[in-house]
Amino acid sequence: MRRAVMFAASVIALAACSEGGAGEIKGLRLATRSYRLTVTPNPIPPFANETTFYTVTVIDRATSQPVQNGEGQIYGQLTETGRPYTWDSFVYGPEVGTYHAKLRFAIASVTGRPDEAWQMGLRFRRDSLSPTEVVNWTQQIRDERPSPPARDSIRR
Repeated sequence: MRRAVMFAASVIALAACSEGGAGEIKGLRLATRSYRLTVTPNPIPPFANETTFYTVTVIDRATSQPVQNGEGQIYGQLTETGRPYTWDSFVYGPEVGTYHAKLRFAIASVTGRPDEAWQMGLRFRRDSLSPTEVVNWTQQIRDERPSPPARDSIRR
């Protein structure tokens, strides 16, 4: 039963990250008690052994205003044993209420099995006096792209 729920959650997460109409990329929409978050990886879905840039937009649920100068992290691990894992702290971006981070996934998870998906998490707080709120999801990671041939190995 748990595997079926995890699989359904990963399918929904991938569908939410798919490209929208008119070239618009939709992000994964998540919510905590105090915040509405939109998490958008670039590229979608990420590749193994490549830097993936995350853009996270944070909106206060009570006021519907962007949250400025907050602090948080995004992180992921492939299995519940904790290896391999990756994380990065947010950097406040030039856009109001937008934070940026980058992750590098060591291993792909494209088998479609929900127990092999990366377990992702995000923690955020408005300031040092506010409680930290956490949200979790699963994400599939594609195999790494083939490396281009070395220049010395190309013969003309």
